[in-house]
Amino acid sequence: MDAIRKKIIADITSTDLTKSSFNINNPSQKDVEIALDGLIGENHTYEYIDSHPQILIDRLLKDKPELSLNNSYSQKNQTDIDPKKKTILPTIISWLVGIFLVIGSLGFLPHSVLSGVAILVAGLLFLPPIHNLILTKANINIHWLMKTVLAFIFMFYGSNISLQNDKKEFQANRDSIITEIKQKITDHDYNGATALATKYEFMTEDEDLKRLNNQATVALEKQLEKERQEKEDEAKKQEKIAKEKAEKQRLEEERLEKIAKEKAEKEKLENEKIALKKQESDLLKKLENTNKTDFDTVLSTYEKLSIGSPDNNEYKAGIKKYKSIKTKALVRNVKKVKSSNLDKNLEIYTTLLKLNPNNKKFKDKVKLYKQKKEEKDNKEKIRMAIMGEKPVKSAWDGTYYAVKNYLKRVANDPDSIDVEECTKVYTSDDGWLVGCNYRGKNAFGGMIRKSNWFTILRGQVVKMHPYSAYNP
Repeated sequence: MDAIRKKIIADITSTDLTKSSFNINNPSQKDVEIALDGLIGENHTYEYIDSHPQILIDRLLKDKPELSLNNSYSQKNQTDIDPKKKTILPTIISWLVGIFLVIGSLGFLPHSVLSGVAILVAGLLFLPPIHNLILTKANINIHWLMKTVLAFIFMFYGSNISLQNDKKEFQANRDSIITEIKQKITDHDYNGATALATKYEFMTEDEDLKRLNNQATVALEKQLEKERQEKEDEAKKQEKIAKEKAEKQRLEEERLEKIAKEKAEKEKLENEKIALKKQESDLLKKLENTNKTDFDTVLSTYEKLSIGSPDNNEYKAGIKKYKSIKTKALVRNVKKVKSSNLDKNLEIYTTLLKLNPNNKKFKDKVKLYKQKKEEKDNKEKIRMAIMGEKPVKSAWDGTYYAVKNYLKRVANDPDSIDVEECTKVYTSDDGWLVGCNYRGKNAFGGMIRKSNWFTILRGQVVKMHPYSAYNP
């Protein structure tokens, strides 16, 4: 230890540090000894300080900031530097490499004690406690580069011994090894067969071994493919079972939902029947007091009574009777309605069809008037697409904005225009048609009253006609 200490002090004090990269003036031997003792007190080893002189320079600058070449090395900056941090990474690496080699040696020991011991020794050299023990007891400082070289040598030596042992083992037990591989193949233990064959294949040119290894490898691949296919088939089977189970569950849920719905409907109907039963006396009184010419009320009352008592023949007869009476009345009414009044005709025939669901005539009439109404609506849509929205009278004075705007635009005195009244909207081949009475001043300033028809397209008057031109 004293030899390393003396060497460190000599190296630092005998070197012109001002020409080095350390950025420090040459320190005195006493300064070096104080700094060195301080590092040793902080559990740094002499061999590490010898290999990393920068740590000693940093300690010198911490103790003597004035030694800095640029004189800007303050005490604060020096106290921020922790020399211990510089030793953490190498120590961690040493531990990792040492542990890796020690654990690796355990794998070699069952095959070759010498190879396992060789690799174990290499690992132990890297472990910091063993390194410090050698340094303390034998005063030998093994550099990390030397440790690496020794580790490679021991590993190579150990691996070579292991290979030689395996080769000798195969040569001595060839027949039994070949027989064992064949037996493993026969037993479908292809993993074991390939592992055993591969162990000896790299150290011998035995053709039987290579052939058996290839045979086991091919069989293993087929076995793995078969297992993969079986797993895939099993997964598909499970997926199919899951889908069938889900579908079965869905159908069962639908069935239960349907039963619950039917039960709810049945309960609702029963409740309605009970409620109607309670109201039956009130309905009978109402029926007694209702004018029998009020077909709608009488029929509605009989229908309500029938819901509460569906088997009551009197109520059934009443429904039949007043349906017939109402049907005859509606037939008489519909004959008075013009065929052009599509909405009214459709309304009456729809009611007749409701009263007589199986009557073909009423079905045909409803179909006919629905078709005519649809055609009329389509024509109206086309007309509106061409002519624009139908003009609407002002709620304020009953005139049309388009007409008033047009008259003000063409009048001699726009402020004198007063639209008095207008007709409803008619349709013509040219557009919407409205007639209006209005007053205004002529070119001589006199008030005159006139009447005209106006053709409107898309909210604008496009033409004015004499009032005699149309007689809708």
